[in-house]
Amino acid sequence: MAGTSMTSEETALSYARGIPLSQETACGALTLGAYLQEIVQRHGASEAAVIHLDGEVIRWSYDDLWARANEVARALKACGVGKGTRVGLLMTNRLEFLSCLFGTALAGGVATTISTFFTAPEIGEVLEASCCAILLVERHVLKKDFAATLGELEPGIAAGIPDQCLSARFPFLSHVARVDGDEGTGAVEGWSSFLARGDTIPDGVIEACAAAVLPSDPGTLFFSSGSTGKAKGIMSAHRAICLQLWRWKSWYGVTDPPRTWSANGFFFSGNFTMALGGTLSSGGCLLLQRWFDPEAALALIQAERATMLLAWPHQWPQLEAVPGYAEADLSALHYVDGAFPLAHHPSVSANWTEPRAYGSTETFTLISVSGRHSGK
Repeated sequence: MAGTSMTSEETALSYARGIPLSQETACGALTLGAYLQEIVQRHGASEAAVIHLDGEVIRWSYDDLWARANEVARALKACGVGKGTRVGLLMTNRLEFLSCLFGTALAGGVATTISTFFTAPEIGEVLEASCCAILLVERHVLKKDFAATLGELEPGIAAGIPDQCLSARFPFLSHVARVDGDEGTGAVEGWSSFLARGDTIPDGVIEACAAAVLPSDPGTLFFSSGSTGKAKGIMSAHRAICLQLWRWKSWYGVTDPPRTWSANGFFFSGNFTMALGGTLSSGGCLLLQRWFDPEAALALIQAERATMLLAWPHQWPQLEAVPGYAEADLSALHYVDGAFPLAHHPSVSANWTEPRAYGSTETFTLISVSGRHSGK
């Protein structure tokens, strides 16, 4: 405090307060389950997400996302998920990340995102710290086999059968299922078998679970990157998450619903709120890429007529280095900052400024935003 000296044993505290909810513009529901329901009611048949996967193009409308999320919610409920149960999501940016995230919220659980960049010891530390009861995992990610990793961490997972993966190391973990295939291995259950667990759960039960969740209840558990030590768990209430999701539409100055490409993991809170909030809150479409591959990214951006790109700085020169970049048709791009390399592409004509912002996972996420927005 001003005029007061502090001893070495005292700690300085800073307090920051946002504007009252009554002054929020275009703010809607403040739990993730209700947020999903609201955007589905607004944009139902519109395309919400698309992924090019193994030679197939899979598209989900907002109605599809609602149906798939409820399917996951019923399966989670059948596995005993209750209010506050931690559900681990160890996967890349794929359609199932969205259905598992919102399915967890509808069932009353806490979505616990786990980075696919983590090493086996880091995954073990996160599973111990998070006390996950359910783990939904993408088994194959590049050269990694996460089912094998889990088996190394806990041999009972490799040798067991579904429902029998309890261990002294992970005493709360009772179910593991893979989202990228129907073939199970050991205690890791195939996806169709896992979803079938929910067949006996009525929709009304999920509606009641979602309605019982309060904005002040825990909604997500993200983990820091661990770049300066062990990854740290950061719990966020539904209200904080949803406020950020709703705000990105105005922060981006969205005029037309964006078709947003990003290969940066949704297990990072920044990309989670920027991509999902800026896109879904305005009725746009997520163009999903499981990991960054510049050639595949450039092809996807052209094929799906992307209007917004969310990338890390080191990814821009990699896109520019792709053979045929100069001849690529990027004319659909609308939300391109003039300071970014893509703004100088011969087919791009845009006059937009990306907001400059500051925040952290602990505040989920931004606490300060500034910038000018305009259209073409």
